Amino acid sequence: MTVKAKFPSMPVIRKINSVLIWVLGIMVILGYAFTFAGMVLVGAGIMVIVTVVLLIYFGFRKYFIGKGWRLAKELGLKEYMIIPTNIEIPFLPPGRVYENHLQESILRGLKHFIKKVDLKERTAQMKQSYFDDYMKIAEYLRKQGGPAYIVGTTHSNMMKWWVAAFEAAGLKAIYLDKNIDPLAEKKMKGFAWKMAQFCATGRVRTKEPLGEWKTVIAVLEG
Repeated sequence: MTVKAKFPSMPVIRKINSVLIWVLGIMVILGYAFTFAGMVLVGAGIMVIVTVVLLIYFGFRKYFIGKGWRLAKELGLKEYMIIPTNIEIPFLPPGRVYENHLQESILRGLKHFIKKVDLKERTAQMKQSYFDDYMKIAEYLRKQGGPAYIVGTTHSNMMKWWVAAFEAAGLKAIYLDKNIDPLAEKKMKGFAWKMAQFCATGRVRTKEPLGEWKTVIAVLEG
């Protein structure tokens, strides 16, 4: 089932991400410009401001995403994590809402790279882990009681895996006509996509995913 998303497609966190990247990028360029122009103190001051803002920002992200990592460890999840969120879903009954994310990290990617893990084997391993993880996630949500929703955004190829894992775990999938996930890129390109590939598999493929990036909601009815 496809539902038209009748709420903001760019929540506050994503707006902050977009604005912050541009502002900090301009400030870094100005910092270097002032330094090379001989105004070292001005350049150094700008770079200090950039450093402080980044520390605050990444501290916030660590707090937000840390909830997902802690829950993943508690449930014994291997590939996925779900993060409590305040995203509102007006066309569904009130319930607990989570964001769906892969457990991506550079350290995990390096581990796979050093071990020279075969890409096909890694892909098959990830696919099986999705099913195992969602069995555990669904069991956890049922124990919590009441309706629960998991919001995730991805490309069409990955969407097939997700929906199959949802349905195998007894969750209903609802497709939206746009992206509402505040931390997911609507469509990653270039460097961002290559970094995501490396973190997940330890390999980088030049081919980018085909098809649109959209949001799907896994629904556990209370």
